[in-house]
Amino acid sequence: MAAARFLIAGSVCAVLIGILVGQDKTPTAPASAPPAAQEAPGTTPTFGVTVENIVAPVVVTDSEGNFINGLQPTDFHLFDNGKEQNIRVDVAYQPISVVLAIQRGGQGMETILPQVQKIGGMMKPIMVGDAGEVAVLAFDHRMTVLQDFTTDGDKIEMAVKKIQAGQ
Repeated sequence: MAAARFLIAGSVCAVLIGILVGQDKTPTAPASAPPAAQEAPGTTPTFGVTVENIVAPVVVTDSEGNFINGLQPTDFHLFDNGKEQNIRVDVAYQPISVVLAIQRGGQGMETILPQVQKIGGMMKPIMVGDAGEVAVLAFDHRMTVLQDFTTDGDKIEMAVKKIQAGQ
């Protein structure tokens, strides 16, 4: 029985050695591949790539550093190797979720809170846009959720107006 196992193991080893020896160790290039270019010693190889789209973010400011908004693609010229390129603008807006946490406790909140409450109506159009959402919290020594996340600007405004100092 032990001799049979030895004979089988020896046969398997012989087959594996035959397979390994029979393999060609020299790599071959695909038939369609061009021969490698000869580079001079010490030079960096170069290659060319065709690119369909390039992202070119732009921020424009005036001489005082103020941002200039509202520019259109026609207001710009983009050149590549001296040749003007067509500009295509893809606009993508990522909706955001904002938690508006307003302090209602503390000294002097009675005088400050009316000013703060004015921002409720501005949250939707200015801060989060059409696709964003806002939750409204009021806090002192405890946290109170006045409005869960919503896209309704009226609900946001009403929740902010409900905040009273010290409550």
